[in-house]
Amino acid sequence: MKAKSFIEIWKEFHKEELKDLIGTFSYDNKVGKTEAILGKKKDVNSKLGYFIENYFAKHHVEQTRLKYFKEDFTRDLTVVQKGKKYKVKTKSYHNEPIKSTIKNYYYSYELILEHENDILLCQQEMIKLTYFKAPLKVLVTYCWDNEKDDENKIYRDRAKCNFQTIIEKSNQYFPENNSTEYLLIIGQKNQTDFNWYYYIFKFNWTEKIVEEGTII
Repeated sequence: MKAKSFIEIWKEFHKEELKDLIGTFSYDNKVGKTEAILGKKKDVNSKLGYFIENYFAKHHVEQTRLKYFKEDFTRDLTVVQKGKKYKVKTKSYHNEPIKSTIKNYYYSYELILEHENDILLCQQEMIKLTYFKAPLKVLVTYCWDNEKDDENKIYRDRAKCNFQTIIEKSNQYFPENNSTEYLLIIGQKNQTDFNWYYYIFKFNWTEKIVEEGTII
């Protein structure tokens, strides 16, 4: 999955699942935003995860069937390809049974997503994303409500620069696959609507590419 594909998914998710809830998406309503996107705490169901699965099935994107997991190894939301899994051997070479709680596992994540309600606290989620591998890693966070855009832009730019630096430092030490993309999405509630800003980070080890824009 690529960042541009996820942006299209997020646009549809906003239109179909979030639009009617945006009025409750105040900066201080942290539980409300989390539950609207990821589902209730300790609940295995996630609106966003379910939406991603169905989006790919509906659009036959790359003929891919996806499956999501919530709170998988402390990550807020992960997505895998259903068919790409390895069955764990349950017998030894001597045909003796081997006790294992894991029957099979997926080769790799297609997507890792972290959700942080406070832009001032999102650095730890940025760092976490660099520790794990996936073609696409996404962080969703939020600025303050109804502020002048130039004031919030300072915090958006700071988050963008921090994320870029964290990715660079991580890859200087141990480079990841150069097709990896990172996506930062920052939400902001205004007087009459809700804006989503995005920043795509790509690294091909010869130049840094940062693309930005608005989703809604």
